[in-house]
Amino acid sequence: MPVYANADEKPAVERLSHLLRWGLRPGSTAAFGFSIACVAVALTVRLLFWLFRPDLVIFATYYPAVLLATLIGGWPAGILAQAAGGIVAWLFFDPALPAAAHALSEQMADFGLYGLSSGLIVLAGEHYRRVIRRLDEEEHYRRLVVDELNQAQQARGGPRHPGPRAAGVPAGARENTRSFASAGRRRPAARPA
Repeated sequence: MPVYANADEKPAVERLSHLLRWGLRPGSTAAFGFSIACVAVALTVRLLFWLFRPDLVIFATYYPAVLLATLIGGWPAGILAQAAGGIVAWLFFDPALPAAAHALSEQMADFGLYGLSSGLIVLAGEHYRRVIRRLDEEEHYRRLVVDELNQAQQARGGPRHPGPRAAGVPAGARENTRSFASAGRRRPAARPA
């Protein structure tokens, strides 16, 4: 993997891949800005569809915006996208206050359903984000253990361990792993009689 002096030298595809994998710091200005940008894109797409089919569901384009904002910016950005999407949808596509009580209850049901479903999207997106972070940490730990095994093996004068991606595992790898694991454990001190 090439090393760059600063982030601006990376190709756009690599920066996008890094953003999708690692996201933004939750609660940061960048995360909230990304959330608002997602809602703005969703509004633009909804306005384009509204020109041809004004009878479409008003919240349809905001669900992906909420999901993307949550995955990239964390749950605070997802909640912001959820609230901003609801407000923008109401202002642009459903601004008239209904005269009849039946129409008001229908409007409240629409917004309630939007709030519930987008809230579930935020919960699922945040759970996915945390699982990915945990998997990345475990992969880092596995690489650290393999590096330590390689150093221990080289210190003994033996061949280098091929690593987790090798096709075959050496015969002594299991014993090396056990000895490495037991070397790090503390043995209980003997109790005085």
